[in-house]
Formats: sequence, structure tokens, C-alpha cells
Amino acid sequence: MGEQIAFGIAAAGAIGSGVLVITMKSAFQAAVALIATLVSVAVLFLLAHAPFVAVIQVIVYAGAIVTLFLFVLAYLGDRVRATPDRLARYQVFAWIVVLVLTVM
Repeated sequence: MGEQIAFGIAAAGAIGSGVLVITMKSAFQAAVALIATLVSVAVLFLLAHAPFVAVIQVIVYAGAIVTLFLFVLAYLGDRVRATPDRLARYQVFAWIVVLVLTVM
């Protein structure tokens, strides 16, 4: 029973923080939400009795790659936000794909 509760909390955390990754306006906040997503996925690996994969998930992805991404964002500062969004005109098509996948 305890594993099912832990799974539910970790799965909800992974889905919730994954949604935050793609909806945040700030790239820095999205990277922090990505760390939360990766840690939640590591907990799911622990619950699946795969401790090596969980440790690699935290060390390699959350510890190295996302940290490097955060350093680049901190170095660039506001220059990241100054660029216009070239994909904004395709947003309608993205929502159509989301609706089609939801229906499927």
C-alpha cells in the first residue's frame, strides 16, 4: 500500500513538473522544474527496484546536464529573452496536435 502511495506522489510530481517545464516563460524556472521532473522519475525507478538507473538519472541528468544548462542561462542573462519567438506562428498547429493526441 505504501509503494502505491509513493508511486502516485512521484508520478503526479513528474507529470506536474513536466507540465511546468513546457509552460514556464522563464528558461531558468523551466530548468529548475526539469530537475524536479528528473528527481521524480528517479523515485519511480527506485520503486521499480532499479537503483542503479535511479542514481544515474540523478547524477548524469539532474546533476550534470541541467546544471550546465543553468550555468549557461545564468551567463547569458537577459540576452536569452531578447530574441523573438520564431515558432509562435505555429502554435495553432501544436494545439491541434495536442487535441488529436488527446482524442487518440
